[in-house]
Amino acid sequence: MRMDRLLNMVALLANRRQMKAQELADHFGVSVRTIYRDADTISLAGFPIVSYPGAGGGLGIAEGFRLDRTVLSEEELSSVLLALHSTSGLWPGDTGSAALEKLKAVLAGACRAEAGHAWLLEGMDSLRFDYAPWSRPEGYAEELTLLRQGVEARRLARFHYFSAAGESVERVVEPYTLVMKSGQWYLYAYCLLRQDFRLFRLSRMRELELAEEHFRRRETEAASLPWNNEWPMEGSQVELKLRFPGRLRPLVEEWFGWGLLHLEPGGETQEEDQVAIVRMPEDNRLIGYLLSFGELVEVLEPERVRRRLREAALAVAARYADGGE
Repeated sequence: MRMDRLLNMVALLANRRQMKAQELADHFGVSVRTIYRDADTISLAGFPIVSYPGAGGGLGIAEGFRLDRTVLSEEELSSVLLALHSTSGLWPGDTGSAALEKLKAVLAGACRAEAGHAWLLEGMDSLRFDYAPWSRPEGYAEELTLLRQGVEARRLARFHYFSAAGESVERVVEPYTLVMKSGQWYLYAYCLLRQDFRLFRLSRMRELELAEEHFRRRETEAASLPWNNEWPMEGSQVELKLRFPGRLRPLVEEWFGWGLLHLEPGGETQEEDQVAIVRMPEDNRLIGYLLSFGELVEVLEPERVRRRLREAALAVAARYADGGE
């Protein structure tokens, strides 16, 4: 990504003081023209980039300039370390592990000089965010790499996409953002078929490829992005009245979302049944989700959802009624 390249370029020039534009271009795998554009961007950001003419010239950072570790507070340094530590290995070809080791080496020297900074390294294991699923499938490395190229180069992506009902439709999209949500990878993209933004799950993509055509990025509002929702809000909402044993209340709140479940009076003891109201998207996943609780949670209302649950349960029972013969 370009931001990674800019930061690495600053670090290289700060360490080596001077490098030829061609050296930088070879190092980052870009053109010399791109390196000079990056140098202008870095200068605008406040870093004193200097161009040295002649055969031994190149690009450098003005004499006397140094990257000061104290530009970040101890809390900010701790946050950077935690973020790198938690996301290392999550992305194919991830450079986060290398960056983490470099920061740890820098901070190790600071810790030797200032004993008060030792907690920055010791505290990395006190908190951990793990976004990967338990099973850690390795099958999406190729797709992630390809989609990342499409996002950065603004190239159209084409793939066959399977809906929750098992229907396959070819989609051509403008890829915008890759999202890790609840242990699953998604692509946020503008779908040319639907003429709207959609969230696509990578596990449902087949025959993914990048097209030669490029696209112009559309305006999007971060506040309305779909991954901020507890459940992608496809379809209309339905208000469900649920009944479950009072002893299961903590689990039911976890299943349906703490704070989203509105409990009705009664059921104060673990022996009594508890009744609660919750709103959920009425889409193809709803029935399967409710059936996954078995006999532990009963839907009292609305009747149409009870009917669909009953029909689905009878269909499952009929499938297994013959003993598999």
